Amino acid sequence: MSEAIVFPGQGVQRDGMDQFGDPAVWAEADTYTRDALGFSLLHIVRGNPPELQLDGETVQHPLGLLYLTQFAQVALSALAFAQVGERRKAGTLPERAYFAGQSLGELNALAAYAGVATLPDTLQIGWERGLVMRDLVPRDATGDTNYRLAALCPELFGVDDAALPGFVAEIAEQCGELLEVVNFNIPRRQFVAAGTKAALARLREVVFARARPYRGMPPYLEIEGIDIPFHSTVLRPGVPQFRAILDARLPFEIDSAPLDGRYVPNLTGELFTANDVPVRERLLTLLSAQLAAPVPWIKIQALLFSLADRYTEIGMPTAPTLTNLARHSAAALGATTEITMP
Repeated sequence: MSEAIVFPGQGVQRDGMDQFGDPAVWAEADTYTRDALGFSLLHIVRGNPPELQLDGETVQHPLGLLYLTQFAQVALSALAFAQVGERRKAGTLPERAYFAGQSLGELNALAAYAGVATLPDTLQIGWERGLVMRDLVPRDATGDTNYRLAALCPELFGVDDAALPGFVAEIAEQCGELLEVVNFNIPRRQFVAAGTKAALARLREVVFARARPYRGMPPYLEIEGIDIPFHSTVLRPGVPQFRAILDARLPFEIDSAPLDGRYVPNLTGELFTANDVPVRERLLTLLSAQLAAPVPWIKIQALLFSLADRYTEIGMPTAPTLTNLARHSAAALGATTEITMP
């Protein structure tokens, strides 16, 4: 049986997430964050404190620090290594699977599953990735930003998938503020827009004015707990900086064998194949550029469905985001792949 595994990005983190995966990995991650970053990761994931003194500065978030990007990224990287470690010990992890990850999940898939980076290096990369985004997005005195994400169901307001980016761009032009489609998740049913609060408010007005009666998934829904415009052009100035961070942490030699014909990057939505360009150089480009590029998850899912008999999310059993996307997408695409989340 051919298998595909996928790793989620930010948004699935939850208080108590250290109950999932190998406890030894969580302990190792906690030791690293205490020694290198100045805080206890286990304190963050077990209590989601609203604020913390770090390097003489108060860091805070209205929903707790698990929703502050740099902490969320570290927690999700630890989760990926803990889940992979537990499954390897149990003999339930397929060793020759096709694999991908959404947003940060791509780095975690490469590191935890394909062995491209160690746990300490991945935690450090995740922390610094979060700081890059933090520095590009101002916060007010409460720790909030002017940005949000919203899920859109275009079939409910009469816009087809291909026309949606232009539809959103037209509203952005009218507002004169950021508003972009940044995730393509489920055909006809779920796309994600990033924008300022004002631009998203205008988008919501337009969407509901056009919407037909619905049951279940609404035509517009703000995504709770995310206040960074992930994968938008706001983050483009951070791409060179993040590439330098990766360059400092990825090993000099990277084996192409675990990636060749198995790994699906966010940036291309196509199988990675070895060529004359060194693997390390290609990963630096793929992982840094995706910081400010839309995620073609529909395309990635369709490819994995065509290749694998079973599709499994390695994430949070209590927040099976990619599993839910896959079930809806498989139905829309007519795929027969088994969708699981152990």
